[in-house]
Amino acid sequence: MGMSKLCPSCYFIGRGKNGPLNGGFVIGVIFVLIGIYGLTTKDFLFGSYVASIGLNVVLIALGIIRIVEHFLGGYICPECNYKPMLKVASPEAIKLIKEHDFKFDNADADNPSPEEAPPNPQT
Repeated sequence: MGMSKLCPSCYFIGRGKNGPLNGGFVIGVIFVLIGIYGLTTKDFLFGSYVASIGLNVVLIALGIIRIVEHFLGGYICPECNYKPMLKVASPEAIKLIKEHDFKFDNADADNPSPEEAPPNPQT
């Protein structure tokens, strides 16, 4: 399941959702477009070619990071809208899991553990 998160409010375990501006797909695209526009124009920021290139490269990098974060899952619980959700591997989430004695089903049914996999018939 990859980047699973735990909601400390309703104990939902799964992928979080993003808010309209958090995770920032739209903001990421805007940053990338502004950065590309800045690199393709002859207008220099602060009258300096180096400062202009540096700022635009940073804008493009931040835009790409925000776009990628959007697809990794957010920190808002899709069940109760509580935020922030905890990463399952974090110490706080592990403490909650132990306190409430969660029982997990096999999260990845396509790849069962060797103990749960059906035996392969030998031909």
